[in-house]
Amino acid sequence: MVEHFPDELTLAPFMNALDVGVIIIDRTGTMVWANDKLYQLADLTPNQLVGLKTKEMAKLPAIRASVNPQWVKDSFWEAARESGYIAESTQPHYGYARMENGVQLLSAEHYIRDNADRLRYIVLTVQASTDLLTAREKIGELEQRTALYQEQLSALHTRVLGQDIVYQSESLRRVFERALRLARLEGNIFLTGETGVGKSLLAQYIHTMSPRSSAPFIHVNCASLPASLIEAELFGYTEGAFTGAKRKGRRGVIEMGQGGTVFFDEIGDMPVEMQAKLLTVLEDKEIRRLGAERTVKIDVRFLAATNSGARIIPQVFARPVTILFSFQGENPFQYLPSYAPLKDLPHAEKMQALRNPDVRKRLLTEEDPNTAGMSILYQQASTWQMTYPMGQPLNYFPDGANNVATIAARRGCNPREVVYDLLLEDDGRAFLMYAIAGYAEQSRDPLYEMLTHPLTVMGGSDSGAHMRTICDASVQTFMLIDWVRDHTEDDPYHLPIELVVKKQSRDTARLFGMHDRGTLELGMKADLNLIDLGALSIEKPEMIHDLPAEMPRLMQTAHGYVASLVSGEVVQENGEATEARPGKVVRSGECALQRQRTAT
Repeated sequence: MVEHFPDELTLAPFMNALDVGVIIIDRTGTMVWANDKLYQLADLTPNQLVGLKTKEMAKLPAIRASVNPQWVKDSFWEAARESGYIAESTQPHYGYARMENGVQLLSAEHYIRDNADRLRYIVLTVQASTDLLTAREKIGELEQRTALYQEQLSALHTRVLGQDIVYQSESLRRVFERALRLARLEGNIFLTGETGVGKSLLAQYIHTMSPRSSAPFIHVNCASLPASLIEAELFGYTEGAFTGAKRKGRRGVIEMGQGGTVFFDEIGDMPVEMQAKLLTVLEDKEIRRLGAERTVKIDVRFLAATNSGARIIPQVFARPVTILFSFQGENPFQYLPSYAPLKDLPHAEKMQALRNPDVRKRLLTEEDPNTAGMSILYQQASTWQMTYPMGQPLNYFPDGANNVATIAARRGCNPREVVYDLLLEDDGRAFLMYAIAGYAEQSRDPLYEMLTHPLTVMGGSDSGAHMRTICDASVQTFMLIDWVRDHTEDDPYHLPIELVVKKQSRDTARLFGMHDRGTLELGMKADLNLIDLGALSIEKPEMIHDLPAEMPRLMQTAHGYVASLVSGEVVQENGEATEARPGKVVRSGECALQRQRTAT
């Protein structure tokens, strides 16, 4: 940095990176600094400029014509008295100059004032007009090139593998727009539609517009494959794998598509057992040739189509999918060395130890030695952006600005400190919820949209698993409390009780082929809940140890169920179980079969 550069101006490296010239003049009219670009434009060195008054700068032959005559004074005060625009203006002043070397400059004067509104510095930026013309030409070239690319892309959108795609309807336009978006992703795609509507053409379009377009596109017509040879055709075989096998064996069509796309047309005509094997291929990304001992890793994108359609039913949750953190169970400190002696203590003793400042300090400074499982989650900063205190009663839709990371930022501390203190609340029985899914936008709007969609059914496939970390068997009760009762009819998030009951009874039963239950009709199975909606409530989860080997699980008790009936028999009243046990395990399809037998 040059000798005259003020202490507070410390951005010289950044200024030198600019492609415009910069001059800084102080209140005495002295040039205190210029960047490298300015010296290049003026064809001068720092020793020739720095420290000169504007009056002296104006006499230099190289820049005689480029200095604003108003600044050929001894100080800012003289200039300010004679330049009204300087005293009043808050906007840059633009000018034009021609250097002695012929370079034409465009300049802008920026005025920097102190807190008393006194002029302190002028920052003059200059740029050669040729640079601007060059930039304008480049912009013009880019605009032309962009227009050309758009034209070529438009042509590609409507032409695939030499076949023109002609469509007029708005619905087909949306289909091809969606196909283009999906083409850029790596996921497998399932196409449905009647025979002759162009599923094969759409599949080719997706491949052509994908990053795999230079690799093979393998079209497999499942309806034309002989049932006896379909496995050999798909997976290939080794020498001697079966009678008639080629001497050196053969690659299957899936392996032929390595790096590219394999399209299974009319996959609904493929034998069910072969479809099951394909599912394994999709999951494991490897195949085994007939007669081979080793598997072959594959890098293939799969497309499939059928004319018979597919029954796809989205399963949605009543609230965000969460992991519960607490000192009763899963928490970020449980794998730390200092937590090990506390883990199996009775709750009261554990809380007493955790309130000890020395214990707290050790747990907040120790590092988790594990590199797998839940430890990975705890080591990611993003985890705390989606972790919230739940309070009491439990709030499953917390304020998005009240996450652990934000609380830590407000307090000026580490998120783990916030977690530690929050988990100690309510005598160590407080819960934090980590929103795995369903709350990315910190809003219930996406869930509301999914819950009200006519195709969705209610459910959570993990309700009976991971019982130390989640407690979601209460979602059916939560639906009635939160969406039906607490959001009243005039609330935009209110769901009618009829809709909620239907989604949680009839729709679920029909999904699994159970047509003998789910509605209040004569002849239907009398599985009923008698509920006092006004008294319905859910308690805070509590860790109990009633599994084999006294293993723990979170239990959440509900109130307001007056009675529950199974096959017409009362199995509980006001939370107390009766001795009746009429229930049994039912598998999908058994109910329909039983009804057929009864009818005959």
